[in-house]
Amino acid sequence: MNSRLVLSFLLLITFYHSASALVVGSLNSVSVESLVTFPSADTDNAMVGFGWIKNGFTLEDMATTCSFDNVFPVSGLVALNGGLLRLYQDILFKNSTTLQSMGTILGNGHVMHLCPSINAFPSEDVLFDSLLLYCNADLDIVSTVTFRGNAVLCGTGNVLTLKNNAALVIDAASSLELRDLEIRGINGSNIRCIDDTGRLILDSVRWVQSDQFSWGKGNFLFKDQVSFMGSHTFSYESSQTSTIDICSELTISDGVHFFLGRDPDTLNNPLEFSDGTSCMRLDNCSLMATDSGLQLTKGTLFLSREVNLDAMSTTSQMGIILGDGTPSNDVTVWFAPGVGVFHNSGYWVYNNSSSDKLKSSSRTARLIRALGSKIYVPKSFEIKNLTVELVSPLVSAIEVESGNLLSYNNAAVRLPDIKFYITCDQLNAFTYSLGGNDSLFLTKGTLPIYLAVSGLGNVLRGNGGVTGGITLTDAGSHLLCGLNDLTQRIR
Repeated sequence: MNSRLVLSFLLLITFYHSASALVVGSLNSVSVESLVTFPSADTDNAMVGFGWIKNGFTLEDMATTCSFDNVFPVSGLVALNGGLLRLYQDILFKNSTTLQSMGTILGNGHVMHLCPSINAFPSEDVLFDSLLLYCNADLDIVSTVTFRGNAVLCGTGNVLTLKNNAALVIDAASSLELRDLEIRGINGSNIRCIDDTGRLILDSVRWVQSDQFSWGKGNFLFKDQVSFMGSHTFSYESSQTSTIDICSELTISDGVHFFLGRDPDTLNNPLEFSDGTSCMRLDNCSLMATDSGLQLTKGTLFLSREVNLDAMSTTSQMGIILGDGTPSNDVTVWFAPGVGVFHNSGYWVYNNSSSDKLKSSSRTARLIRALGSKIYVPKSFEIKNLTVELVSPLVSAIEVESGNLLSYNNAAVRLPDIKFYITCDQLNAFTYSLGGNDSLFLTKGTLPIYLAVSGLGNVLRGNGGVTGGITLTDAGSHLLCGLNDLTQRIR
C-alpha cells in the first residue's frame, strides 16, 4: 500500500512539472503566436517547429529557461529577464524587435541576427555562450557582456560603442572574435580576459580608444586589416604572446602610444609575426619598449608619416631588437618616402642575418637620432636610400660588433653643421672605407674622419673639408678629389 502511494505521488509531481512547461509551435502546422510568456516552474519551455513568434516572447524571471528550435524569425517585444535561452536553431530578429531585457543565451554554435531596430542592449549584464552574433546597425553596449566558449560578434561594417561603464569580458578558456566593425569608447580595461587562457581575435576591426587602455591577461590574434587609433596609450601588460596572422596587417596610427615589452619573468615577447606576410604598420604614432625590451622576428614593419621609437632600458639586450640572427627569423623594415622616424632613447639593435633588411626607396625618409639614441649592430648592416640625422655631434656612434660591417648606399648624413651623401663602408666611428666605385659628397661643414681608399672609381667632392688623413691602401687605389672646386687624382 505504501509503495503504491509513493508511486502515485511521483507520477503526480512528474505530471505537474510537464504540465507547467510551455511549448509553442508545432512540427506539423504553421501558427502565428501572440506575445508568449514562459513560466519559471519548469525547464522544458520551448519554441519549436513552425510557430511564428511574431509578437515576441518573455521569460518569467531569472530562473526561467527556454529552448529555441524554430524555423521562423522572431519580432515584437523580447524580454529575457535574466533567464536562459538555449538555441538549437539560428535565431533571426526581424523589424521591428525591441530587446527589453537580457540574460544568458547558450548559442551551441548557432547565429543570432540582430535587426536594424536593435541598436542598443538593455542595461542588464549579458552572458553569451558559444554564440555567433551579427549586427545590422550600429550597436551601443551599456553593461557588462561576458563571452564564454568560442564566440563571434560581427558588425557587418557597423560601429560598436562601449558606453559609460560597459565592458566586454572574455571568460576562462574562451575566445571572442570581433569581426568587420569599428569599436569605440575603449578605455581602462573595458575589454578584457578573465585570465591568461582567454583570447581576443580582431578581424577587420578599427579599434578607437577614448582614453588610456591596458591589456592585462590573455592574448590577441590580429587578422586581415586591424587599426588601432586614438591619441592615447595602449599598454600591453599580459605575459602571453599575441600574433599577427598570415596575410594580415596591424596598423598603429593617429597618435596612439603603443607601450609593450617582453614579460619580465618569462621573457615571452608580447608580439609575434606568423610569417613574412604578417605586417605591422607604425603610422604617426609612438612605440615604446618596456625595460624588458622587445624582439621582433619574421614579418614586415612599415614606418610612415611620423614615428617615435623609445626603449626604457639602457642595455642592448633589452632594446628594440630586429631579428635573432637566423635567416628564417629576419624581419624587414620599410621606411616610407617622407617618413620621420625619431629614435629618442634606448637601444635599437639590428640582428638580422641579412644586411639589407632595412628598406627605403627615397632619401626623403629620415631616421632622426636624439641624444639618448643608441644603435648596436651585431650583424652586418646596410643603410640604403635613407637620411640619417643626428641632432647633435654628441649622439653616440653606431656600435658595430667586431667582424661585421656597416655600409652606406646612396645615403645622406646630417648634423647641425655638417651634411654629406655617402656610398661606402664605415670601419669605426671615425674611419670610412672607399672600396671601389664608392663616393662621399660633402655639401656642408668639415668632417672629422679618416678615409681609407682602395680600388678604382672612388670620388670625394663637394664643399668643405676632411680633417682626418686620406690613405691609399696600395698602388692600384684611385681617388678623384674635388673638395672646394679643387680636383685632382690621388694614387
